[in-house]
Amino acid sequence: MALTDAEIQELLNAMNGGTEQPRVEKARFSPLQPSPVAALTSDFNRIADVPLRLVTELGRTRLTVKEILDLKEGSLITLNKLAGEAVEVRVNDVLLATGEVVVINDAFGVRINNLADIEEEGQD
Repeated sequence: MALTDAEIQELLNAMNGGTEQPRVEKARFSPLQPSPVAALTSDFNRIADVPLRLVTELGRTRLTVKEILDLKEGSLITLNKLAGEAVEVRVNDVLLATGEVVVINDAFGVRINNLADIEEEGQD
């Protein structure tokens, strides 16, 4: 908002001790009212059936094409993890937990030992 020459002159006169002083008042605001906060619900039934990708890796390695072609029944592939080392459990590529590999009735499983600290989005 631009001031007119008359308004500028009036302000200068007031600052230099002219007869008209600018009127200064405290700003008045209406009292703040608490806003309603959306109630958090523990009802996850609406999203309970959403599929997620859960991945646990025993380890990784790199092989050449020749090494892969030479694989046969009984071949041993050495992975980058040691026996007994913790494995990561990831959900949609986000670390959820660490655990250890167990065998239950001839099937592999993972026993969860530690849940990962999950940072909430938007927090610094």
